[in-house]
Amino acid sequence: MLTDLKIRSLKPTGKAYKQYDQRGLYLEVAKSGSKLWRLRYQFAGKSKLISLGQYPVVGVAEARRKRDGYLEQIRDGIDPAAKRRAQKRSAANSTERALETVAREWHESLYRHEVVRKQAERTLRRLELYVSPKLGLTPIEEIGPADILPVLRAIEQTGRIDTAHRTRTALSAVFRYAIATGRAKRDQALGAGRGTIRRIYI
Repeated sequence: MLTDLKIRSLKPTGKAYKQYDQRGLYLEVAKSGSKLWRLRYQFAGKSKLISLGQYPVVGVAEARRKRDGYLEQIRDGIDPAAKRRAQKRSAANSTERALETVAREWHESLYRHEVVRKQAERTLRRLELYVSPKLGLTPIEEIGPADILPVLRAIEQTGRIDTAHRTRTALSAVFRYAIATGRAKRDQALGAGRGTIRRIYI
């Protein structure tokens, strides 16, 4: 079994080598001397490999906890490496579909094709100030009028009626861009604000 004392004594030798712990867990020492935890396991009759992190960021005890967690997944019929890849794809897809990501793409298209730079930057800044703190990380297809309305009302309550109107207009444009790029099905900003006393967003 590996210990911190033994790991610290491991030196680079000019080629990569391995130091084994238990139950498929080992430490790979690179030519540079950096040390990476890996787990070799069997799944569906195939030998597979998954990394558990760099030493000393991931210490001995944590590496063993990760190993045990992965071995438990294998017992439940889950391939840890395949699950990790799926999670990464899901996270990347979620980021790609986030309102803030779509808004920045839309802003770039404005800058290139439709409006002067200062106007485009003012529009993006408005979205950053008023919309992103509350909705920026939310996938755009999950946002509805009920999510947008409180954002617009908060702006209105500060007396910035024109800013609220311009923010809604910008959001509507972002939704249309999302529809065009396959990330939304309808412009949810259109319904935001209907029925309000001022009816300023229609």
